[in-house]
Amino acid sequence: MVFMQYGGLLAVRNRRVSILQSNPLWGPRQNLVVPVGMIGTALVAVVNLYGPGLQHVFGTTPIPGMFWGIPFAFALGILTVDETRKLVVRTYPNVSWPPLV
Repeated sequence: MVFMQYGGLLAVRNRRVSILQSNPLWGPRQNLVVPVGMIGTALVAVVNLYGPGLQHVFGTTPIPGMFWGIPFAFALGILTVDETRKLVVRTYPNVSWPPLV
């Protein structure tokens, strides 16, 4: 769940500008808090999943490696769909949705 949210986080940073222009690591819209927060939440998630003491407390079990690709695929899907939407908004800026009749 945490890793799927990364796609949403990177997608909603801007309503019209692509992530290539609003990259959080460099450029005019640099925001180093975003990658630091992503690393921090990933560490919390991994420690909660694989920490032997915390597994007993939270009642979790380790996730097999074959299932790690699913949330990353969904995150990439979320980011791709939103980038496509942004491209359409930039290409047709005067069209309102739903179309007014």
